[in-house]
Amino acid sequence: MNISEREIFLKALRHEKTEFLPDPSKVVKTVFPVNGFHERPPYNQSGKDWFGVEWIYEETGGAAVPDHQKPPLLDDIANWRDKVKFPDLDNWDWKEAARLDNIHTIDKENNLVVLTLLEGPFERLHALMGFENALLALMEEPEEVTDFFDALMDYKCRLIDKTAEYYEPDIITFHDDWGTQNNMFFSPDKWRSLIKQQIKKAVDACHRNGIFFEMHSCGKVEQVVPDFVEMGIDSFQGMSINDVPKLMKSTGNRLMYHMSLNSQRYEAESAAGTLTEEQLRMDVRNEVLKNTKDSNYIARSPRMKTWWSSAANEEIEKCRFELRLGYLSGR
Repeated sequence: MNISEREIFLKALRHEKTEFLPDPSKVVKTVFPVNGFHERPPYNQSGKDWFGVEWIYEETGGAAVPDHQKPPLLDDIANWRDKVKFPDLDNWDWKEAARLDNIHTIDKENNLVVLTLLEGPFERLHALMGFENALLALMEEPEEVTDFFDALMDYKCRLIDKTAEYYEPDIITFHDDWGTQNNMFFSPDKWRSLIKQQIKKAVDACHRNGIFFEMHSCGKVEQVVPDFVEMGIDSFQGMSINDVPKLMKSTGNRLMYHMSLNSQRYEAESAAGTLTEEQLRMDVRNEVLKNTKDSNYIARSPRMKTWWSSAANEEIEKCRFELRLGYLSGR
């Protein structure tokens, strides 16, 4: 049986049974446009984004974060119409931007182009206001938040249309983090009343353009994942701190799970000297095989320069091979 890595990934996105476990590193070409749009400063470094928010590179996390030593651009959600200036998407040379971002060099016959859209509604809100003020706005001014989110998502959907035309992605990974290691930042009911409908707009914009929609959200957000099926989300890119087997029973084969291993725990245990290679490999194997029983699943381990990361990726690859043998033998 000769089937490409690209087709395997597409089958998983279509929620079909796959011959073996997809591996993003073999087929996905992720694009963080640095010329097309600036949801964060170019190259994820310090500087200003398109909205005027100041960002600073944070060495610990290896990414830029809003510089909260500077006063927020938006001090009161009621003032967003005067203070927030949306980028003019029509006054931009998109064709030249896509050329500078080397879209034309990607072999689309054998690869999938994944475009990353950062700063979803809640992320953009707290980038503009600061985290505590954003949470207060959700609680105290839901009507103003809704009006702001409506305007923001109108911009986001037009941005999806532009990138669909000039970047031609196969998948858009849409970022909006909603949780900590233990729970969501806000109640599921608050998410459903203020955020769910906004994400659905981006899902529909992607599907209208023939693009798969992948929802990236860090943290323990399992309380709202079953809603993803109703919203039409194709894939959930999240963390294994969520109860994946339990979620799969709820969503069935209607959602792909693109889940990271518990790298924070492995990194902490490795630093403490308590993580053995034997235990690591057994944990990874158990997690991967457990999660491939009932749904489309992709195991993701960070490509870090650590012994445990290399060992985890080796074990994932072994599981991919074993699953293929099981498929071919009819087991």
